[in-house]
Parts: sequence; structure tokens; C-alpha cells
Amino acid sequence: MAETYTSTNTYARIIFLQQQIRGVLRETVQISDDKLERLLKAVENKWICQIDIYAFNFNNLCQAQLKMEIDWNEYEKQMCIGKLTIAVDTRWKNDLLPQTDSSIWAFNKYLNQFSLRTEWRIIYSNWVRNSSSKLTEARSYLGTSTGLPIKWSGNKIDDYVKNEDFPEFGIGLYFAE
Repeated sequence: MAETYTSTNTYARIIFLQQQIRGVLRETVQISDDKLERLLKAVENKWICQIDIYAFNFNNLCQAQLKMEIDWNEYEKQMCIGKLTIAVDTRWKNDLLPQTDSSIWAFNKYLNQFSLRTEWRIIYSNWVRNSSSKLTEARSYLGTSTGLPIKWSGNKIDDYVKNEDFPEFGIGLYFAE
């Protein structure tokens, strides 16, 4: 009879959140280590509530989107009720949530199938957007500016999930019909 063993790694919630974002960005876009570290620091500062990776065709029309949302109210709720850490099953690839890993896989498969180029964008948290000085600070730190509106190549269809064990993080895939 064979015996099976599993173990877990434990992370502070903010570190685990950063791990999800790092995993997605490293696998889906070209981003420098410096830019990635700055972005993760901005997440730690709660400046960002959403990170999007868009996939564009040769006509500069969007055909796919991978969206990561951070619910800072839910994060604070989890911290207040004493859930300061999250245990990760070591069978998970690169300590990523299964939903994160499968979203990366599906997005990259679609990118390769249609030879699409990617671009990432962020949405600042309301408290940052509502303060011109904080928004200026955040944009200066990250080197960002207001982006042009996204034009889709067709109607969007979506698949969005939140994990009940890590409810402050949602990940969604959107594809043009």
C-alpha cells in the first residue's frame, strides 16, 4: 500500500496576494524586474485595486483580457477576524491558486493560438484616485499615465472566479466572440 503525504506553506496574506500577481505578470507580459517590484510595492501600499492584461491583435483590437481584482475591504475584513495568513497546498504550482494557474494557462494558450501581443494596465484604488497628490505620487512612482480606451474586436464573454479561501482576490478571463 502506498502512502501519500502533503504539506503546506504558510504566507502572510499580502505576500500571497503579491505572489498571485507576480505569477500572472511574469507568465503573460514582458515586464522588467524593477517595474514588477514597484508594482508589487504599490499593491502592498494598497494603491491598486485592479491589474489587467490585455491581448491585442494586429489591428490593435483587444481579443482577450485577464483581470485581477483586489477587494481591499475584504482583505481588511479577513485581517480583522484574525486570518493573517493563508496556508498553501504544496501541490499547487509555484504556490499559485489553482484558479490563477489555470487562468494563466488558458490566457497564454489563446495568445499563442492567435499570435496576440499583451499590454498591462492598472486601476488605482478609489482613495488614490480621489486625491490628486496621492495619484500624482503613485503615477510618478510607477511611471504610469492615463491609457487610451480599449477597443474590443467583438462582444466580451467572461469567466470570473473568487476563491473562498482567499476572497480578497478575484481573477477573470474575458474573450471576444
